[in-house]
Amino acid sequence: MRDLIHRAARSTLAAAAAAAAVVVAVGAVVCAPATAAPTVVFPDGVGGLAWGGNASAQVGDGTTVNRSVPTQILRLFDGVRQVAGGTSHSLAVLADGTVWSWGESDHGALGDGSGLDQPTPVRITALTSVKQVAAGGRHSLALKTDGTVWAWGHNNVGQVGDGTTISRTTPVQVPGITNATQVVASSDASFALRADGTVLAWGGNFYGQLGDGTTVAHSSPAAVPGLAGVTQVAAGRFHALALRAPGGLVVGWGFNQHGELGDHTNTGRLSPVPVPDIGSIIHIGAGDFFSLAVRKDRTLFSWGNNGYGELGDDNGFSRSHALPVAGITNVSQVAAGHSFALALRTDGTLWSWGLNSVGQLGDGTLANHTAPAKIPGLAGVRSVDAGLQHALVVQKDPDIVLP
Repeated sequence: MRDLIHRAARSTLAAAAAAAAVVVAVGAVVCAPATAAPTVVFPDGVGGLAWGGNASAQVGDGTTVNRSVPTQILRLFDGVRQVAGGTSHSLAVLADGTVWSWGESDHGALGDGSGLDQPTPVRITALTSVKQVAAGGRHSLALKTDGTVWAWGHNNVGQVGDGTTISRTTPVQVPGITNATQVVASSDASFALRADGTVLAWGGNFYGQLGDGTTVAHSSPAAVPGLAGVTQVAAGRFHALALRAPGGLVVGWGFNQHGELGDHTNTGRLSPVPVPDIGSIIHIGAGDFFSLAVRKDRTLFSWGNNGYGELGDDNGFSRSHALPVAGITNVSQVAAGHSFALALRTDGTLWSWGLNSVGQLGDGTLANHTAPAKIPGLAGVRSVDAGLQHALVVQKDPDIVLP
């Protein structure tokens, strides 16, 4: 199957106006017409796959059919550095620093200036030298190699960060940000981590998700007071987490009705509060109303809402404190969407659990899972991200095992 993908990619590149591209899904090879730029091919064999909800074409396979198994993202056969999922759109950064987008373009979320939905990836020509992207509800962020941050899409509460509430269909630079090392987007808020360990936040703040002690939205970036030594930021729908060094300690703020802040309460917090039960954390993730953390020994912890088994503890009870997730070890990275979670192991396999109503667990079924289970036939995964109801991965030498 890997050879089939790469032959199709190189054929499309050689004939830029070729009329077909290959969609790879477990058990099927479907032909779909090419509608935009030719396939981009790099020599390293790192491709993009996606699955789950696809009503707005956010899987990127040229259809609006939900996918319950990992499916090749058209035109992203090689050279993929990173992928990101939003509510109904997706983004990818390639090894050459270009950014590609697909799915729903509500309020300009795709950033290509057309305002049109895109069933397959299209290049955002205004962006170059990008190293990381983030997809929010209907807005998007890009971090350039020079440490500047760019944004576009829905801007009703200032989540673009340009000092206005005017939606942008093409990227604009977010003023006042230098030396950024990570960007994060939630439903209607945005975050940038800087090299000095401080965090900037802007956008929606109805539940205190900006962490500044108020519920006032901001259309320009402002530092989260009291946060220093931060090494990673994660954001759910209305809450945020920060990982601090030394000690690998986690703090959280914002919405907390389901215990997603992990502070043993269900009280919302306008400023960061510690997650008291964990330390030596190396990676964090945030879903809609729950949170995940990976410890230095590669064990996984979860807390928050558990209505569909998203905490992975096989009991269905929500909780406001962190506990280990049994049945999975050697975790290196996590991602979370609406009531479902994903964990990447050090061996390159991907595990999933929680809600599976549109195939977001990637196991070929629509059955929910309350404990982690390995996604069949998927190996060589380098990184993972989750949108609201879909998932995306970067995979080395794509080679899905067909039944």
